[in-house]
Amino acid sequence: MPQQSNLNAIYTYDICAVIIVGLILFSLYFKKLHHGAINKSFIVLCFVVLLTTLADLLGLYYSKPETIQTITPFWFYAFQSSYFILRCLNIPVYAVYIIICAEGWESLKKKSFLSKILFLLPSMLIISCLLINPAKPFMFEHDPVIGYHRLPGMLLMYVHAVIYMVFCLIIIMKYRHLFSRVVRISLISMFPLQIAAILIQIYNSNLVIEMFATSCAILMFTVTIQRPELLINWELGTNTKHMYFSDLKRLTSLKTPATILFINIKNYKDIKNYLPREKLIIVLKNIYAETLEHAPHDFRNAEGYYLDNGLFAILNAQVSKQSAKKYADILYVLYSQPAVLDKLEIHLVPQIGYYDYPDDIGEYHELISFIQSFSSLMPPNAKTPVDIARLTSTKNFRLRNEIDSIVADAIVKEKFQMYYQPIWSVTKKKFISAEALIRLPDEKYGFVSPEIFIPAAERSGAIYQIGDFIIDDVCRFIAREAFRKSGLEYIEINLAVAQCLQPDLPEKIRTCVEKYRIRFSQLNLEITERETIADQALFDRNIQKLADMGMMLSLDDYGTGYSNIQRITAMPLDIVKIDKSFVDKKDEQSMQTIIKKTITMMKDLNKEIVIEGIEDESSVDFFTNLDCDFIQGFYFSKPLPEDAFIEFCLSRNVQ
Repeated sequence: MPQQSNLNAIYTYDICAVIIVGLILFSLYFKKLHHGAINKSFIVLCFVVLLTTLADLLGLYYSKPETIQTITPFWFYAFQSSYFILRCLNIPVYAVYIIICAEGWESLKKKSFLSKILFLLPSMLIISCLLINPAKPFMFEHDPVIGYHRLPGMLLMYVHAVIYMVFCLIIIMKYRHLFSRVVRISLISMFPLQIAAILIQIYNSNLVIEMFATSCAILMFTVTIQRPELLINWELGTNTKHMYFSDLKRLTSLKTPATILFINIKNYKDIKNYLPREKLIIVLKNIYAETLEHAPHDFRNAEGYYLDNGLFAILNAQVSKQSAKKYADILYVLYSQPAVLDKLEIHLVPQIGYYDYPDDIGEYHELISFIQSFSSLMPPNAKTPVDIARLTSTKNFRLRNEIDSIVADAIVKEKFQMYYQPIWSVTKKKFISAEALIRLPDEKYGFVSPEIFIPAAERSGAIYQIGDFIIDDVCRFIAREAFRKSGLEYIEINLAVAQCLQPDLPEKIRTCVEKYRIRFSQLNLEITERETIADQALFDRNIQKLADMGMMLSLDDYGTGYSNIQRITAMPLDIVKIDKSFVDKKDEQSMQTIIKKTITMMKDLNKEIVIEGIEDESSVDFFTNLDCDFIQGFYFSKPLPEDAFIEFCLSRNVQ
């Protein structure tokens, strides 16, 4: 018995689906989310869904008893067949979207012709059946009396849907490690929504909600996968750092060969300091626009990313390194010329490098680490683009790429060691304090410089565990009887800004002091403000609590960081440490004037002064005559291990 369908269909849900998908397409166009294979495949999916819904509305209108008599059977079959053909295409287009999300466009292009035919075969068979149907109806039929009704052959549509559903689920599960849990759920949501819609329509054939269910799935993709704030930098028109990490993860998972080119503006911070933000954005936007404009033919489909702080990346699969070198040479010449903005000449200092994946750098963590250390790894005076393959074999490169695992291993195995550099008291004529300096010995690389492992620890969050170790070990050292006999009064501990922003920092230190039964005054906490402070109120609150507990506070490296006179007067500081850069230029007349005025000013503010980086006797005499309080440097001693340091103090200090 033929199944009569939708004689009094309620197509309000189709209208809602048109509105939802139409608004999504409008937002994609308005926000310029049309670059990249994932975005393009999503737009195609939205268009197919929109056309299918419009075809459904048209077919429903001409299926009504009062309108079916107004058209010939040819047009009836044309309208209905168009809807079902488009409906048939929905799922393979959706499957292509999933494949591109998982494997990327290049991987899809590399599929064999046979694989592509097998993929499209179910849809091709259904479309063939729909084209034959008007001549010999077995899927749906036009009846002048009862109107439009479906025939048993329509079950083929559902078999077709199940085939692609299984295929999509296999792809999602195969590459589940590339997707977050939310994204996996979102991708799978299409199927339960469609099944629910079909069951509802079986129960009430007048409710036409299949396309509404599809539009709901599209809306979910928009919210969870096509998130514009994560994908696109609106101001520059580039992909974001988040998108770069996602694409690298896909690249390394699939082992897809690719060439990656970096463009770094080495003097970005200087430009940022003197240009208003809106003009800085224009400069960066122009850099990216010119990068695309001068791209050779085989880089036209490359993906561009802004990785923050003046660093851009261009990623292109299946391109030769020779082509990347030519592109890099063009860009280097381009950016070596002054940029003109509102009659202002802006001189860029470009650093450009390129490498092949996986030949030059083969692991995901190495690729990520390379971004963080790109500028420091590049030759400082390079006048041409650099083939990164020349750098990857160096010890410094390997160390920086492995530093996170080295730090993590050192924490677990307690490898860190504390060294102490003695500080000479000018007035007491002996060593009464020392600066605690952490050292990291490694079996493979020897002693790793703090200039490498401290920034890495700050990025990874390991700095908190390292900071806790330093505080505990220094307190333990102060509690030793040997410390009391050495004539030392206190030890200086460096605090990173990140540590100062821990709400429980004062209590941590209090617990440690009480544990070893030492005095708060035996600790001098050094603060170095080399960076802006995210939460100034919390920072100031912690510093004041530490001062109220009786600990001394020092400002380290005065003259190099963000600190100014207002900050010095606002903080409860006891000591200001003058940076070595002042010492290095002490013979210059202008610097001597600055040094003398600085020391006089600090004395007037009741601050004691430590001069760092003293390496010869003439410097000792110079700063002693300027009435400085303390002197520190290699002239007296390099940093020493704990026992050697105690021996040094016992032999030098007058008891």
